[in-house]
Formats: sequence, structure tokens, C-alpha cells
Amino acid sequence: MSAEPHLPAPNMAVYNVLRVRETERRPIRVGIIGAGATGRAIALQLGTPVPGIRIAGIANRTPKHAERAFQEAGITEWATADTPGRAEERISHGLHDIKPKKSAGV
Repeated sequence: MSAEPHLPAPNMAVYNVLRVRETERRPIRVGIIGAGATGRAIALQLGTPVPGIRIAGIANRTPKHAERAFQEAGITEWATADTPGRAEERISHGLHDIKPKKSAGV
């Protein structure tokens, strides 16, 4: 039984798997719900380029707080989506997104 070509071998370390995803331009996209202290800390960790992982968006009741999280993480470009469909479209193109919680269905 052979593994699919795009899947890493089962014995690769997580870091190596992430490096493969980075090389293939297939990063794991992470959405963060909440831009309080913990959400900002996670954004900071992921904003400092971790190979193979990217922040896709942040949902927060106050978009200004999500903007702060992006800024602290060194991300300089984002937009606020007014619908879930618009957020999905932007994220599918690799763009960062802010989603107010009330329209994110959260």
C-alpha cells in the first residue's frame, strides 16, 4: 500500500511535515476566535513565521481588538468581511480577515 504523493510519510516529525506544507505552498490556515490576551498571544506565535502555518482570520466582537492582534503579530494587511462567504473567499486567496463575532455565527 503506497501513500498518496502529497501526504508525508507517517514517521516524519511535525516540524518536517510543516516544512513540506510550506514548500508546497499548502500551509495550515488557523482561525482565531477572540482577540483577548490569549488570542493575541496565539496570533503573535503564528505571526512570527512558523513554517507551514498561517493565520487566516480572527473573529472578535470588536474588530479593533482583532486589528491589534494582527498588528502585534506583524501582519500589516487585512480586511473586515461583512459575510461568512466573503471571509471564506478572502481566506481562500491567502488574505487575512477580521470577522465580527455576531456575523461569524459565533
